[in-house]
Amino acid sequence: MHQPLLGLDTATGVEKLPPALLRKHIGRLADLNEQLYGSIEQAGEGVFITALKLFLQTDVAPGKQFHCSPREKDNTPGDVPLMHPIRSIVKVMDAAPDNSIVRMYIYSIDDPYIIDMMVHCAKSKYIRVILHPSQKSIEKIAQFCRNFSRGPDGTSPRHLVETSMEFRAFKLDGERCNEYTSMHENKIITQDLTVVGSYNLTYQARVWNSESIYCITTTDQDTGRFDEEWASLSERAIRIFNPNPSLFTRVPKKRKGSDVARIVKKQPEGKSGGD
Repeated sequence: MHQPLLGLDTATGVEKLPPALLRKHIGRLADLNEQLYGSIEQAGEGVFITALKLFLQTDVAPGKQFHCSPREKDNTPGDVPLMHPIRSIVKVMDAAPDNSIVRMYIYSIDDPYIIDMMVHCAKSKYIRVILHPSQKSIEKIAQFCRNFSRGPDGTSPRHLVETSMEFRAFKLDGERCNEYTSMHENKIITQDLTVVGSYNLTYQARVWNSESIYCITTTDQDTGRFDEEWASLSERAIRIFNPNPSLFTRVPKKRKGSDVARIVKKQPEGKSGGD
């Protein structure tokens, strides 16, 4: 059992940090996430963060939009607004049929609420993730498993990550990529519903950003495109607990002043460079 931080609400098993502590870490997301992970008790029914069960009451349907605006903090999952994107994500993933595939495009992930739900869903579904290759995202998933070596029902998150969750890295050094290329898509595709929008799966998006997400009916085009891209990345599987550094390579930065990198200012009409 982890040692709780000051202010932990042990009745719900979720964080209840003093406002001063959270304000101290604004702008220092890595430190803040350390506090969040360290303050969550190993308790829950199926999920590790007990109060996430509240999100399962969310009404999702094709055409519904969920949005969020910047605010100071969440003391517990119950503080997350009713129409917040994370509520729809958790509900749609949980509602996916058993033994089905949950397909995910993820640009960035560090929010323990989402990692918790992914691990929970992996008990009865298969999770496939096309990930923007970020060492921080991979480390946060591994960190969740280190913090919860075994759940209240005996489940090992690490075992689920290794057996029921697959990650493949988007290729950043492909033929037409440059130094700024990203896999910036955020989309979760289940058998019946898809959620798509600007929302990154991060603590910053949950609390400090203005974001939106839409629920739509899943089509064959959604699943077909994902599966085609998934197959193309078969040599780029990510081992969460021992990632291959070569998966994170990208096109080198252009040398300053090179023909490709130089910005050429357009001369006004009628003027030449010698005027």
